Formats: sequence, C-alpha cells, structure tokens
Amino acid sequence: MALPVTIRERIEHCLVEGPGQTASDLAVILFDDGRATSRLQFPLAVLLSRGRIRREGDGGFRDPHRYYLDDESASAELFRVNEAAQLL
Repeated sequence: MALPVTIRERIEHCLVEGPGQTASDLAVILFDDGRATSRLQFPLAVLLSRGRIRREGDGGFRDPHRYYLDDESASAELFRVNEAAQLL
C-alpha cells in the first residue's frame, strides 16, 4: 500500500490521526502555514461531496468548521495505509 500522496489523501490521513481538525489546523499540518486554507478549499469540498468526510460547526470565529472522517471504509483503508507506513 502506498503512502498518501494527494492532498485529499493527506487530509484523510490527518483526520485519522486527529479528528476534529479545522482548515487552519490542516493547513499547519500539511503546509506549515495556517494561512494556507485556500489551498484546502477544493480538496475539502470534494471529500465532503463524496461523503468521505463530514463537517461540523457554523464556520464562524467562535465555532469554526471541524472535519471528521465519515465513511467507515475510508477509515479502514487509511488504517491499512498507517500499518504499511509503520513497516517502512
């Protein structure tokens, strides 16, 4: 099993490791820049539309959107990716 390479795969991987991440949290993890949330808008929208993740929160300053894996098959798939990564 290959390690996650697309931004969408990397987002899912981050949500396995730490569910409930905001877009800013993910931008820091993926790009070392919490202001790079615009780079995540399209990948997050694709994952949401495909039912791979779910979003909670109003999206405001006091209640930002938080993202979670929604599909159990995605969680199982990413668990296998994590297992393979540990073998390397």
